[in-house]
Amino acid sequence: MKKIRINFTEYITPNPVFIDGISKSGKLVIDNIVSHMDRMELISMRYITDTIFDFVNTGLMNEDLALEIIGSQIDQRLWKNYLGRDLNTNKNDMSSVHSSRNPNEYFERMNRLDNDETYAEFLDSLKRDNPISPESTDDLFLKNEILLNHFKKLKFIVLFRHPLEIAYAWYINGRGTRYLDDDVRMGHHTYNVDGKKVPEFAIPWAEEYNKTLPIDRVLKSVYSSCSEYLMAYKNISNKNKNRILCLNFEKFVGDPEKNITEIEQFLNTKRSPLTQQLLSNQRVPRKFDISEFSAKYSILKKKSTGSYFELLMDVSKSYEATFKTIERVDEVLNEKPFGDRRYTIS
Repeated sequence: MKKIRINFTEYITPNPVFIDGISKSGKLVIDNIVSHMDRMELISMRYITDTIFDFVNTGLMNEDLALEIIGSQIDQRLWKNYLGRDLNTNKNDMSSVHSSRNPNEYFERMNRLDNDETYAEFLDSLKRDNPISPESTDDLFLKNEILLNHFKKLKFIVLFRHPLEIAYAWYINGRGTRYLDDDVRMGHHTYNVDGKKVPEFAIPWAEEYNKTLPIDRVLKSVYSSCSEYLMAYKNISNKNKNRILCLNFEKFVGDPEKNITEIEQFLNTKRSPLTQQLLSNQRVPRKFDISEFSAKYSILKKKSTGSYFELLMDVSKSYEATFKTIERVDEVLNEKPFGDRRYTIS
């Protein structure tokens, strides 16, 4: 049998950037600010990019093939943007052309012809304009070493959020059942493990996942995902640390100025004149509300099994120690008084 392997493309996208985090970590806030910055192309949100390494993890796909699909799709997206092709026109979506920094520019691009002359102009524009290509992703930070080694121009902006907040968002979003309900809106595949249907992250505990309460599935899933993210954060290699910008959601929404400046410097770009309005539309800056945090804590504790709630508490405390956040589950437990405080940048 002939040996066949994939040939890697010589990728042409000059500045790809993944804005990454666990699902429901608040990436929309960052996506919105970044997508309006100077030289920024229309932000992409493609489930194939999010899920393709699931296939690698399960042994269903070769790693080289996954990398080539990701790389070629990044280049294809930039070329299609140049042609005004395959644009999202839903007026409510973050990835819509209507939410871009210059919608009219994309409508004008629709008049371009797909021919050799236009392609030559496209290649010239990459050198002249040096565009930035943002993509909002889930869970790819866990593969940052592989991705950054392969894509030499790629950068990561990674958003971390308190595990209790993520767990509550998953609970409200119905994540305890939607993976098993064939809800196509989820965009994530499930796998058959000895007759048990589970999402990729639950493969190691497939039988348990199917037996437990939906809320307990949520808490253990968030525990597992947040633990992996914290481990990846602590293991960022020295050679890649300058290509990864890690942000904390709680600190960003409390006082965004420092982080926005960091993003500008990291991507070598400038914020939009609309930045303050964009922040205001998302209630940023916002003050920490201990009563709201406590209410979420109480709801999750009341509805879940004790051992699963303890898993959430364990990873929450690890998160708090790592990022020194004002949100602290021990303060809720002990009912200590809180003042009306903003988040501070440490």
